[in-house]
Amino acid sequence: MTRLTLLIAFALPLMGCSEPEPEPVQILEAPAFDKLGNPVCPEGYSLSATETGEPVCVGVAF
Repeated sequence: MTRLTLLIAFALPLMGCSEPEPEPVQILEAPAFDKLGNPVCPEGYSLSATETGEPVCVGVAF
C-alpha cells in the first residue's frame, strides 16, 4: 500500500470521533391534576413552569 492509502485508512475513523456529541434534549410532559386541581408529575419527573407560567413535568437526570 502507498503511504497516502495508509494515511487515509487511519484518518477516516478518527474524523468520525472528532465530531462533538449532540446536546441532550430535555423531555417535557404535561402534568396530571389531582381532585383539587394541583398538578402532579409521574415518578422520574419534577414539577416546573414554562416561561408563560404553565405547569410542566421535567425529566429528572440521574
